[in-house]
Amino acid sequence: SANHGERLPYLVTPHLLPDTPTYLLWGQDPTIPNPLLSQLTPYAKRLIFDSECSANLQNFSRKLLKSRH
Repeated sequence: SANHGERLPYLVTPHLLPDTPTYLLWGQDPTIPNPLLSQLTPYAKRLIFDSECSANLQNFSRKLLKSRH
């Protein structure tokens, strides 16, 4: 639930195997700041997201290009 979202990294990280690739499947716009995403991305080798979660695909693409540099 939204009330207990801060606990999620503590529940997930003990189950990650070291030295194995970890993919994070994110169902929201990753360009919008989210504390849970920022806590989980250090453990992920790749972030997979759905671009349809963005209201404006052109702005979404620009934000992603800026964040890569």
